[in-house]
Amino acid sequence: MKKMKNALVWSEKVGIETTNLMTELQSNYGSSVITDSEGNICVFYSNDDQNNLFLRKWFSSNDSWSNDEKINTETSNVYSSFLSVANDLEGNLYLIWSDSADYDSSGGDVDIFFKLYNATTQTWETTEVVSTESTTSSFDPSISVTISGDIHITWEDLTDYNSSGGGDWDIFYKKYVQSTESWELTEVISINSTSSSTDPVIRVDAEESFHIYWTDSTNYLGAGTDSDIFYKSKLFSYEVVVLEEISPLHSETGIVDLHWNDINGATHYNIYRAPVLLDEAFVIVDTVTVSKFTDSITIDGIYYYYVEAVTNYHTTNSVRRYVEVEIVPLQAPILAPIIYNSTTNGTVNLYWNNVADATEYFIYRSSSYIWDIGCLMPLDTSSISEYTDTLTSGGVYYYVIVASDGVEQSSISNCHYVVYEPLAPTTTEETSIGLSMIGIIAVISLASLILKKRKLKKF
Repeated sequence: MKKMKNALVWSEKVGIETTNLMTELQSNYGSSVITDSEGNICVFYSNDDQNNLFLRKWFSSNDSWSNDEKINTETSNVYSSFLSVANDLEGNLYLIWSDSADYDSSGGDVDIFFKLYNATTQTWETTEVVSTESTTSSFDPSISVTISGDIHITWEDLTDYNSSGGGDWDIFYKKYVQSTESWELTEVISINSTSSSTDPVIRVDAEESFHIYWTDSTNYLGAGTDSDIFYKSKLFSYEVVVLEEISPLHSETGIVDLHWNDINGATHYNIYRAPVLLDEAFVIVDTVTVSKFTDSITIDGIYYYYVEAVTNYHTTNSVRRYVEVEIVPLQAPILAPIIYNSTTNGTVNLYWNNVADATEYFIYRSSSYIWDIGCLMPLDTSSISEYTDTLTSGGVYYYVIVASDGVEQSSISNCHYVVYEPLAPTTTEETSIGLSMIGIIAVISLASLILKKRKLKKF
């Protein structure tokens, strides 16, 4: 079609049997058309004479046709027809068709073959046999691909599979799961049909539910024995985010731990929180890629949470959970009296009690009594309830301790002080004088002792 002004009109017919290989062919049978990621028109078709599959492109950039490209390169000169093609957002092409080649042990009956065009490598990958459970003819396939990369295929089949009944055509269905990179087992869709079911078409919606419709002459629900259109769908079942109950339900620290199950294919999780149970009150507080989250609340109250799992193709929410936060402040440490409140070597040993929930302690020191720490910087921190300070100059020093749990801090401890009076250094002159005095005293003592001995001899 061409769009002219605000109206849509049909363009002139464009034939593809005009150049190259197609000029030698008498007719073509079975075709499918789709656009690729660059806006080119891809026409897939088969031919009665050679029974091969071909691709011809109409390039939108220069309004010209490409040469024919043979697709079924692993088989040749066999029945290959009933084409169906789909694409995805990455530009990959997914092609299925009916083929009678005995390929990959498929046997000589007609089977459903599948081939993928990889847009990244710009090459066709190896053909696969899809109708592996079928033992008789398989025709008229239809294909659809989801945003997540799952492939849905349906076709008509004569096989008596899963009690579908032999002799009439039934509608079969098969799915390729991208996350496991494998095909699931074939299912029978037309289980309520007692006559032939043919010409199936499958489509997948944005929610990844698939829908199949086909032609059927079964007198089902009063439809009569003429040919009618039957329809069946299967809703996609999302994994449910299960947010565990919050424990503890009553938090005295403001720390809230959330845990939930892993969701297959989730790229991230949005954490929602609200102070009231109203939809409009919930806001995203964080985004994580793992199935757990720790929140930190500083204001008392009741808080509600839920988790949203986000995949490439849908989102799903958990139930809502709540927690009551009533923060109990950290107790102030009790600083023990400094055993020697006067020191001559500058070493000050501080001890205090362990405070519940505290992870570290801040030590403050000042040359005046500490009433508060508003203008003071911590002298140091300690992870245990003791600390040794080393003073370098004389004076009076006051100490207090503050406990912390990493979020909140306690009030200050009681205040204790120490007096540091360093010893005056001894000079060389003072040492010489001291030694002289000791010598004089020793001489005097010795002389006195000699006089006493002489007196004793006279008697």
